[in-house]
Amino acid sequence: MMESVNLGVLAELKELLAEGFEVLVERFILDGQARIDKMQEALSAGSAEVLYAEAHGLKGSSRNVGANLLADYCGQLEAMGHAQNLAGAEPIFSAVVKEFSAVCQALQDFSVA
Repeated sequence: MMESVNLGVLAELKELLAEGFEVLVERFILDGQARIDKMQEALSAGSAEVLYAEAHGLKGSSRNVGANLLADYCGQLEAMGHAQNLAGAEPIFSAVVKEFSAVCQALQDFSVA
């Protein structure tokens, strides 16, 4: 599961934030899940604007914690939302959901290590 995140980035964050690292992990998970829920609603409603905004937000926070693959998937959804073209977004969204789960597990594993 650790391949979902850059361990060097996590180690730097953990050293920099000390006990605040666990707060960061908790906030990432809660915020990320809320954004994923909103992306699902946006896809169901065909709202490219909401998909763009939520994918953009999750992309940034994912990069901050070293979850580059998740950020790349979010970037694809962000671009689709920006282009107002949601054709083919569902499989990418499914990849986001799967990768987000792997990232959350990796972050939790790292925070207790």
